[in-house]
Amino acid sequence: MIELIGYHGTVKTSAEKILSSKEFIESNNDNEWLGHGIYFFADIENAIKWASERAGRYNEPAVVLSADIKCDPDKYLDLDYKVNRDKVSLFMKDILEKRGKDLSFCKRDEEKRCVSFNLYDELSIQVRHFF
Repeated sequence: MIELIGYHGTVKTSAEKILSSKEFIESNNDNEWLGHGIYFFADIENAIKWASERAGRYNEPAVVLSADIKCDPDKYLDLDYKVNRDKVSLFMKDILEKRGKDLSFCKRDEEKRCVSFNLYDELSIQVRHFF
């Protein structure tokens, strides 16, 4: 079992919802950076930076929440390691080359990336994104 502390950068309104419901809400926009999911950083500085960017966008105070995370090793993908980034990159390149036309419903490259990551998640392991 992998155990770590994850840092989630957000804004005050979202943080209040998370704290009152005691659960993080999965992000499912069409242009999510690494597909649908809940995003955590392994180091607090990156979470602070992300929260500050969102705070500026939404004109709200930045908040960073921490969570104790336990995960089976076969359901964990650490993108700090180049070998894992290369593995995902090759998968996405293959998807875009072989199925690029099937992704014509995507209006932007960000959407294609999101769809590809969602497919990677379905086909390989239950991807959990940590940085």
